Order: sequence, then structure tokens, then C-alpha cells
Amino acid sequence: MARRKIAILGGGVAALSAAFELTEQDPLHQLFDITVYTIGWRLGGKGAVGRDKEKGYRAEEHGLHVWTGFYDNAFELVDRLYAAMNDLDLSPPFGSRENAFEGLDRSVLMEPFNSGWASWTIDIPPHEGIPGTPRPAFSLVDFLRSLLECSVQQSQSIAGFTDQWPEGTQHSAVAAGATDGPFRTARAKVDILPQNPRAVSPSDAAELQTILGSRLN
Repeated sequence: MARRKIAILGGGVAALSAAFELTEQDPLHQLFDITVYTIGWRLGGKGAVGRDKEKGYRAEEHGLHVWTGFYDNAFELVDRLYAAMNDLDLSPPFGSRENAFEGLDRSVLMEPFNSGWASWTIDIPPHEGIPGTPRPAFSLVDFLRSLLECSVQQSQSIAGFTDQWPEGTQHSAVAAGATDGPFRTARAKVDILPQNPRAVSPSDAAELQTILGSRLN
């Protein structure tokens, strides 16, 4: 039986992941004839890097190199890729996945301010284990709870930022005499939401949107 011809357009992470998944289904190279087409001479897409040797190897072209810790599927794919290379007696880059990635629990965002730049440092609490290891199911409500918890913590550490209701804010949470700011009020409301996002009532969802919108606006 003739092998099925497959063309993959692009040489970035998504395209090469597709190529790898196909080769995993065809270890004897009997099913697929795969060709990857990309512009230029480098693979990588958003992972490609161009450096100038004459300027201390300064990076002049680069994509996004940050893999968030909850990219479990992506890290699991990398683990399978390293295992496949070891089975073929190839030398994986950096020797192991643990050596290939460097953990980062802090992010700094820059904002134009008073004809200069202000830095906003955000500490990101790590989870147990290493990215890609099996963990209990993490629902959309869990994610929202974690995001708001981080917001509450950051509001305490960022100079000049206070978790307070903007002047003139009027909605049910304020009318009920809520003394906490919008982030803390939203965090308390998320705590009493059902774990299943589909069971969250439209009124609860609308209330959360109103509370958070008062802070963002």
C-alpha cells in the first residue's frame, strides 16, 4: 500500500507537534510520507531565534519562549519526544527536559509612566510537582479562584495600588455593605460557587462581571 502524502505548512511548534504525532502513529514509516514546508531556512516559528555575533550574540529576532506551568499537554509531548529520541539512540537537546527548561516564578511588566517606565513585578506561586505531571482536575472555577487569589496578593505588594471601590461605584455588593475591595469581594464570591462551571447561575456570573468591571474601569 502506498504511503499517504501529507503536507504540513509552517515549521513552528504546532506544525512540528503535528509531524511528531503522525510519526508516533507510524513507527515503521509505512503509512505516511510527510513533508514540512516553511518560509526561510530555519524551523521554529515563534520558537526561532536570530542572534548577531558582532553584537555579543544579541537576540534580534525571537518568538515567545515562555511555557506556562499549566501547559501540561505541551510538557507531556516534550517528555514523549525525549523518550523517542532516547529509543533511537539520539542525543536530546540539553540531555533532559528538566535541563531544557528553567523555572520562573516572577514576571515583570513595563508601563510608560511620567515620560519614563514603571516596572510591575508579579510573583507567581508555583504548584507542586513539575509541569506535565498528572494532577487533579482543574476546572474553570478553580482557575478563576486562583487568578483572584493572585490578584489579592499582588494588590498588597504593588506600590500605589489599593483594592478599593472606585468613587461612585453602585451595585449590590457595595449596597450590602461590603467592606472589602472588588478583588477580595470577588474572591469571596468565587469561594461559594459550585465546582462545575455549568452550574454557575447567570445572576452569579453577572454579579462577578460587575464587581471585576468596577475595578478594571
